[in-house]
Parts: sequence; C-alpha cells; structure tokens
Amino acid sequence: MVTALSSFCVLGMSPLVQTLGRLHVAMVHFPIALLMLAGVLEAWRLARRKKDVSPTVATCAILGALATVVAAIMGWILAASGQYDGDTLHTLTLHRWMGVATAGLAVVTALMLVVGKRKQVVMRGFTVGALGCAAMVGLTGHFGGQLTYGSSYLTELLFPDATDATPTEPAATQPTVEKASLTQTKVDYEKDVRPILDSTCVECHGQGKTRGGLKLTTGSGILKGGTSGMALVAHEPDKSTIIRRVMGLDGKKRMPLEKPALTDKQIAILRAWITEGGPVGDVKNEKKTWEVRLEPRDVKLPPGEGNPVDRILAGYLQAHKVASAGKVVEDRVFARRAYLDVIGMLPTVAEQTAFEQDASPDKREHLVDKLLADDRRYAENWMTFWDDALRNDYAGPGYIDGGRKAITTWLYEALKTGMPYDKFVTQLVDPVPGSEGFTKGIEWRGAVSASQVPELQASQNISQVFLGINMKCASCHDSFISDWKLADAYGLAGVYADKPMKMYRCETDQGKTAEVKFLYPQLGTIDGNAPKAQRLAQLAKALTCKEDGRFARTIVNRLWERFMGHGIVEPLDEMDNEPWNSDLLDWLSWDLANNGYDLKRTIKIILTSKAYQMPAVGMAETNSSEFVFNGPIVKRMSAEEFVDAVSELTGVWHQSPAARPPEDVVLGGRWIWNRPDALTAAPVGTIYLRKEFTLDEMPTEAVGAATCDNGYVMYINGKRAMAGVDWQKPGVKKLIKFLVRGKNVIAIAATNDPSGNAAHPEGAAALWALVSLQMPGEKIMEIGTDATWMASADKPADRGWMKAGFDETGWKAASDLGAAPALYDLMAHLAATNQQYTLREGNYRAVWAKNDRLMTALGRPTREQTVTYRQSAATTLQMLEMTNGPELFDMLKEGAKNWTAQDATAQDRVEQIYQAALGRAPTAKELAATGDMAKSEEGVEDLLWAVVMLPEFQLEY
Repeated sequence: MVTALSSFCVLGMSPLVQTLGRLHVAMVHFPIALLMLAGVLEAWRLARRKKDVSPTVATCAILGALATVVAAIMGWILAASGQYDGDTLHTLTLHRWMGVATAGLAVVTALMLVVGKRKQVVMRGFTVGALGCAAMVGLTGHFGGQLTYGSSYLTELLFPDATDATPTEPAATQPTVEKASLTQTKVDYEKDVRPILDSTCVECHGQGKTRGGLKLTTGSGILKGGTSGMALVAHEPDKSTIIRRVMGLDGKKRMPLEKPALTDKQIAILRAWITEGGPVGDVKNEKKTWEVRLEPRDVKLPPGEGNPVDRILAGYLQAHKVASAGKVVEDRVFARRAYLDVIGMLPTVAEQTAFEQDASPDKREHLVDKLLADDRRYAENWMTFWDDALRNDYAGPGYIDGGRKAITTWLYEALKTGMPYDKFVTQLVDPVPGSEGFTKGIEWRGAVSASQVPELQASQNISQVFLGINMKCASCHDSFISDWKLADAYGLAGVYADKPMKMYRCETDQGKTAEVKFLYPQLGTIDGNAPKAQRLAQLAKALTCKEDGRFARTIVNRLWERFMGHGIVEPLDEMDNEPWNSDLLDWLSWDLANNGYDLKRTIKIILTSKAYQMPAVGMAETNSSEFVFNGPIVKRMSAEEFVDAVSELTGVWHQSPAARPPEDVVLGGRWIWNRPDALTAAPVGTIYLRKEFTLDEMPTEAVGAATCDNGYVMYINGKRAMAGVDWQKPGVKKLIKFLVRGKNVIAIAATNDPSGNAAHPEGAAALWALVSLQMPGEKIMEIGTDATWMASADKPADRGWMKAGFDETGWKAASDLGAAPALYDLMAHLAATNQQYTLREGNYRAVWAKNDRLMTALGRPTREQTVTYRQSAATTLQMLEMTNGPELFDMLKEGAKNWTAQDATAQDRVEQIYQAALGRAPTAKELAATGDMAKSEEGVEDLLWAVVMLPEFQLEY
C-alpha cells in the first residue's frame, strides 16, 4: 500500500521534483561521510577516555542529521519513480526503510547533543546514537550497493560460482518458449536487437565490463562467448546460452540480474535473430567484406592504366553515383592546392603564371615533383604536422625544470633529407642524439597522476601516433571503449623504464609490476630483463617491421586526411574502425612498405590522382551517417599557412624566431690568438684577450658561446661567466645577469696545452667566442672574437684587465685565424644542446616562431598533448582575433608601407595585390570598389585586410 501510494504521489509530481529525486545518488554521500566521521571520532574519544565531545563531532552530527533527512526524502522520490519486482523490490524496501531509520536516529542523536548539554545520561545517549548512525549508514549503503551493482557485487570475485548456484525465480514468473513467438518475418540487428542488449545486458557485459568473460558490444565478443561457453549458436536459439539465461532455465538465475525480466516479445526478437544466424555488431546481414587486419594485404589493382588511386576508386565512384567523377579543377586552383599541401605556401605570381602558361600535358605531375624536391620548404611545412603529433615546441610546460626536450633540429634534418618513414620512426622510438625529446615525455611540476609519468606518456604517444590506438584510458584502467587493458599500456611503458614499473589502477597500487611487452607480441618479443638500449631496439624493430601492416596504414590514412580533409578511416586515432574503402587503404600502405617507406612517393601518388584533382566539396556534404567520398573537402589554411600567406602578401616576416634551420645560422666571430701562426704551432701557456663595448640600453636577452683549443675562462665585467676545456664541445650560456648599461668588458684567459691531443700534436691554438644580444625592438647586437680584440701573452698584474678603463699599453691586436666553423661543425653541437639563442636577423616562416595569440586562435595547439589533426571549422575566437588582434594588425600596417613604397598606380597596386593573394586579377567590380583605397597607405592597409578576410584567401578549394 505504501509503495502504491508513493507511486501515485510521484505521478503527480513535476519533472523538476522527479529530477531532484535522481540527485539522491549524488547527495547521499555527503551525510554518509559526516555520520561515519562522527562515529569514528566518537569511538576514538571513548578509547582515549576524553570527557567532552569535540566540536568536530558535534558539527558532523548536526550537519549529517540534516543532510540525511534531505537524502532520505530524495531517495524516497527516486524509489517511487522506478519499477521493481522480485529480489530487487525486496532489496529496495530494505534500503529505503533503513535510510529512513538512519535519518530518524541521526535527528534524535543531534537533538541529544543540542539539548543535553552536559547531562551525563543524555550525552551517553548521544554516544550510542553516533555509533549507531555510523553502523546503520554502512548497512544502508550495503543495500544501496546491491541495488546498483547486483546482489553478487561483493561476492562474485571471491565466489565466482555463487551466482549460478542461486535459486531461480518461481516458474510462474519465467517467460516460456511457447510465448516467445514473433509475428514479424525479419529482424534488424541495429533497430530490434541492439536496443535490447544495450538496455539490459551491456551494463555488465560491455562498457569496459566483461562479467563471466562475456562481451556483448561487438559481434566477435558475442560469438566468442564467456567462461560458461558459447553465448550464441547460430540458427539454434534453444542451444544458445544467451536465450536460456534470459529465461532462467538450466537451474541458473534469470538474467539480467537485479533488473526486470525481458518481456516475451524481447525474447522472441532474440530467438528470431539467432534463428536467422545471429548477425551481430560489426557483422552485418549481408556477406562480411572487411575485418580488422594487422598484417599487410597486397591488393591486385583493377585492369587498365593510370594512377593506382583512380583505378581502385573507379568502381567505387560509379557505384555511389558520384556526379563529379572524372572532373578536375582548373590550373589555378590545382596549383594553389598543391603548393599549400606540399610546401605550405602560396605560389608567387611568377610561379603561378609559369604553370598556367605551360602547355605540356604532364605539367601537373612535374609541378608535384618540383614541390617535393623543394627540400627546405617541404620540411618547414611538414614540421607543423609532426610538431603537433610529437609534442615538439619551443616553450611550454616541462622546459623550466629540464623535463622536456625539443627535437626541432633532428626533425627538420629528417624531413629535409627525406628520411624513410620506418627509419624516421625507429630513431624516435629508439632515440638518437637530437630525437630523444619525443619519448622523454614531460616531467610535470608538482604531483601528477600515475598515468602521466614519462614512461606512460611514451606508451600513449607511440600507440596513438604510429598505430592509431588510443591508450590514454588504458593507462589508468582497462579501457571502457576498446579492448586494450591496463597491462598493455604498462607493458609498452616498461620498455622505457629504468626499473620494473609498479602498476596503478586509478591511482591505486595493484601490488604487482608490469610485464614488458609490445602491443602485438606476434610481431616481436621484448626481453624485459635486457638493458634498456636493447629493449628500445627490439620495440623499434617490432613496430616498424613489414609484417606490421597497421604501422603503414596509420600514416597513409593521416596523409589522405591531410590532403582530402577526411580519412579513409575515421577518427584517425581509431584504426580499428572500418575504412570506407579498404582496398585503397591496403594498396597505398602495401606500396609504401614495399618501396622503402618513401612518404614522398605516396604523396605524389595521391596528388597526381584525378581523385585529388576533383572539385572540392563542402563539409556539410560529408556529414552523413555513412561517408561517401566525392572529392577533397574544402578546408581552411592552418595557422602557420595563413601567417606565411600574409607574410608573402605583405613582406613582413618573423625576424627573431625561437629556432632556425641549422644552415641559416651564420656564426659571428672568428678564430683568434695573439699570433698569426697559431694554427700551425703556438707556445704552450696562457694568453689574455679583452674586448670593451658599450650598451646604451639593456638587452632583453644575452647568450654566449665559446670554445678554445685547448681551454678558456671568460669573465664579464670582472665576474667569471663561463669556461671550457674541450674545444670540440663549445659552451653555451645565458649571460644577461653579467651585463650593465654603459661600458662592459669581455675578458678571456685562453690556454694552449696540446699534451695528449692526437688531433693537434704540434700545439695548434685558437679561440672563438660570441655574445649575442637581443635588444629592444628585435634588434640584434653581436660581439664576436675578431681582430679588434686586444691580446697579451703577459699575465696581468691584477684583475684590472677585466674591467673598463684598463690601460692597454703593451697589448696588441689579436690575430684573425679564419672563420669559426673551420675546425668542426660547431652548429651541430649548439643545436644538440637545445639552447635557445639568437645569432642573426632574417625572414623566417611561422613554423620557427613561438606560438602567439593569432596562431592560437587559428588552431595551433600548445603541444602539451599529442594532436594528430586540427579542426578546420571557423570559430568566434578566430573572428575576434582577426578583426582586433595586434599581430595581424601590425603585419598589415607594415605591409601597407611596403606596398605604397613601390612606384605604381593605384590600379596596378590593386591588380598586384589580387594576383599575389588570390592568383587572379580583380574583376571589374572589385577594381571599381578598391581603386580609391589603393591611393593611400591607410587605404592599402584596409584593402589588404579585406583581401585576407575573403574565404577565397583563407580556404583551400
């Protein structure tokens, strides 16, 4: 009667009140914590024989009582809103009335405390009440846990057979086979079967849980079955365990546990589905044509000639009735598309004109070859792609404490030289000098979770970038969205560990260490007892071997998405998903692996296909439940591409970037000594050199680099700044703290000691030093060793020679021995030391610059996490930054000055701007609207802004 009355009351309640009831599960933990704490503290008081109740206990008891009443009311509403029967109703009744009793006892206990004051009898009653509340809270919570997780929640792991031994429901409540009939003739898995499984079974047999070893969220999981055997026997529902269990047959408890029994109709649907053969999950009603493969597959190309991509897609485009099949874009559009995709820059007016006027039939293929051969610009463009994926940047978390290392120089050289992809990945996984920053990880400041230690970061990054596997969930617990386990993440992470790794599940020590292993042991084993260097080599070999077809498929899929706007498999980091054309993916990846993992070859195949040259389609045309390829998707320029395009248009480039290509850094300074024959032979001993200079204003940064054959000590304004004893390892150090405004002195004591030096047995001697100063306004000042330095072989009488105003009488000008890099590749070492320095001015692309507000708004990530693709859709932040941001404003303002400084008429200026920005002449309407604008510097600034805001400028069609 009470239950019926409660249900009646709830029916009359508003959705808001019923929603309040559903908050019971969140609210109830608050009074539980308070009452449990009050009980524990009160027990502790009794054990210590303290007389008075502590204020903490009193506060917990009073607040707990009030919160318990609120939670009980919310729980009553929640209970009355549901439908329960059998054991579930019995458990609910116990849980509900225990909650009410707990609330009542808590209120009485709190009142005793309030009115009892120091009355001994009443205070004893409070103590009993507090302890009783703690006990009743625990008992009430026990029944709540049974409601949520089932009656076997606490026992199923200790007594795995207890569930099956539980008496079954009375026969009268069980559905019968006779009733389980169905009138419909055909069952659709997605519409009819899956909703039943999702609502009744997946809670225990999916979403990361596989009770009894059974997983019902995939076809393979259902066909595999669990510890009780096969869950489904095709065409034979009476022999299928899944049917017998939902009907409570064979003396087993009816499934699903603690939930209402399936209706006759639901069981009939399941029976009909199995009778038809049980097509499930990824197994469709028609013949299965695709399955997740690890090994490579050699696809036989369809007969005919032409680009392999087009031969594979010909039947696909015809079958899907793609209207634009066979059509290609005009030369102007193709050139712009290819330039941006390969080198990340717009074609110049001269390049665009030359291509359009070329009459050769294979000019598009020649253009692709030309762009791929442009090693520097190709490398600079693809650095942005790999910087995102490999978390490489010039600043950010981790650099402060040396817990992160850039790989910029190594990455640039690898891309510029066209390093084969398998070797590229091998050197990242099994690091060489310069590449170790990828797997080094970020050592975050302060306490971090166990799943974010550098070894697990390496596991996550390798899995995601090179195999298209999301291992982040499995780094904390068994994944809820895939089959990867905690042991898999730790097994891969252990390759990089210096000692056996303890396994933590959700920050809880599991009391065991991880077994070192690769994700696919069939590709190669890793000896967990071997030295770390050997383990890394084993991992790299297993990952990049030809038998690992997934390795090649993953990078091919990323390249296709980069050019076409949509991967063959989506999302890019879920390579277990079905491709929209498996033959295309498999052939491209097989071709890559069998042609030396030459990425440029794969890029050329894609870019010279008719598929790449098809007219672009809008993003909206691809947003359907089943993707159909009908041409490249219109996409926005990346942040770096946009900034570089604006630089091309305005002539305004980065002058002092965070890093540079090694070949661009021309070192100031010369080799010097106190005598011209020092490179041939010089007396053993120490000479003294000095250089005075004046700073009218303080620099914002100062970096020094120096080396000496054989050793040196550098002083700045009398203070020891840096020193070195190995001429093959130049020192690099920040020197800003040694400088002062006004006169400054660099003083160096340089020593020649050739003893034991096989490379220079005759006692050659030379010193090189350079101090680079970043002045306000991006101006750079360099003080390098040259013939203007003063030298002496005599030891000075005191330290006065290190300071300004010293009398240089008797000193002579230093001898210039030649250019700095004459003895060895100094730059290679400077780059390997990961020093951020500024040595000369120049025009540099956005890839070499630190992130700023404009590029952040345009989608350049912070690179604290692995990013394998950037969103192409426009955002409000981009609109605000491009209309009000200082970076773009300054570029356009300076660009207007550059354009108006040229001798040209207003009309010529407009035409030149349109050609440079859009690759075409302005229309008559555009020319009429902008002619007056181009007459003044301010007007040109407005014109530049209007042009770069055009979709035609920002989008790649």
